[in-house]
Amino acid sequence: MWQAIVNRQEGFLNFTPQNHRAFKQTRVAVFGAGGNGVVMENLLRMGFERFEILDPDVVDDTNLNRLPFTCHHIGRPKVEAWRDFLLDVNPGCTVRIHRHKVTCRDAGLVEDIVDRADLIFLQTTSAEANLVIARACAAKGRRMIVGKGTRIVKMPVIQVFDPFKGAAYYYNLLERRIGIPDWLTGEITWQAYRE
Repeated sequence: MWQAIVNRQEGFLNFTPQNHRAFKQTRVAVFGAGGNGVVMENLLRMGFERFEILDPDVVDDTNLNRLPFTCHHIGRPKVEAWRDFLLDVNPGCTVRIHRHKVTCRDAGLVEDIVDRADLIFLQTTSAEANLVIARACAAKGRRMIVGKGTRIVKMPVIQVFDPFKGAAYYYNLLERRIGIPDWLTGEITWQAYRE
């Protein structure tokens, strides 16, 4: 059944059989499963099947307006609610969960998760967790995609922490431009992206 669902996407933009195979094998780590965690639903429906999720919180009623949960999820750990949702949509998924709040003492745990992932999404609202996760990505030379919860830019722009370039930057998906932020003024200088 699931293959029939993702097969419907073939022929649109870059949805080729090769991409579907790549999506299926790509390991996704998501740090923070709240409002920005909805990236998992989008990835799942594109054909991604391998997820590792870390979040300390439980679902509350304020989450129901932006997450694919219902009233019966209230009070349950977000990581469990996401695991159940992902498996309900595609029972062929593998989902590894950690109900844990990242602190400065968790570098080892975070590095282990980063080691296992091909795509790393930073979605937390904790400054301490963000720092630990960013340092682990830098130490491992891994790119990290940061959630859209910023007041500086709007979609279709994402923020990427790139240890190869030594900085965080914004990437406009439609215009294929990189925005280099001035962290003191909040101004962004945009330039064409060259691969």
